[in-house]
Amino acid sequence: MNEGNEDLEKNKQEKEIVILEHISSDYVQLLDSDIESEIYDLQPKDLKRFSDYISKSFFEQFGIEVEIEFVKETSTDKETVAIIKVHLKAKELPEGVRLEELRLFKISKDDDIHDGHYYISYDTKGKAELGGIYGDAVWLGAKGLKYEHENKYLGRKTEFMVQNSLRHHLNQSGGKNCWEMEILTKDMKRKGYLEVFENPSDNVAENTCRELVRRAGAYIVGQLKMRTKEL
Repeated sequence: MNEGNEDLEKNKQEKEIVILEHISSDYVQLLDSDIESEIYDLQPKDLKRFSDYISKSFFEQFGIEVEIEFVKETSTDKETVAIIKVHLKAKELPEGVRLEELRLFKISKDDDIHDGHYYISYDTKGKAELGGIYGDAVWLGAKGLKYEHENKYLGRKTEFMVQNSLRHHLNQSGGKNCWEMEILTKDMKRKGYLEVFENPSDNVAENTCRELVRRAGAYIVGQLKMRTKEL
């Protein structure tokens, strides 16, 4: 890439986020309880992190480029504070795939259940009928996926099947779902999904989660396309 193109790319990346007053045509709202709860009152400079996360994650998981708008929506009730919502538009979608049916798989590390384990979550808010396909995407995406762990007692690495390490803890119809990846990690610190995205760690558990969400995203797209052919 020459210097001119590098400058253009840098300017594009540093372009300030603009909060709009009205939704543009052909955009659909991103329904995700975690993201919605974090961006509703942010300033433009703070929304850049979410814009990067959403656009890059959609491409990595589904192979789809999206354009993003942040819109401050007001209520007819004057006492209600205006909140910011995310709206998306795909540059191109595979046949049979609707953007509102694509929900991001988020990777985080928490200690709510077990210390230092990674979790994969997604939100089928507004589309309860998608719960089965998204659950299958995680479970079947793990099929055949392996990881190695250092066994200090045997003095060597032992191979495990990822599918045997999955636990489905939170299962809300038309809401948030969460799968725990029971792979031991040395670092027990919490790590939110944005931090996992911005500061990736090169460890077995996190790398395994990244591969799994790529597989899960491909599975979702494939199933949605197949549904259209069957109709």
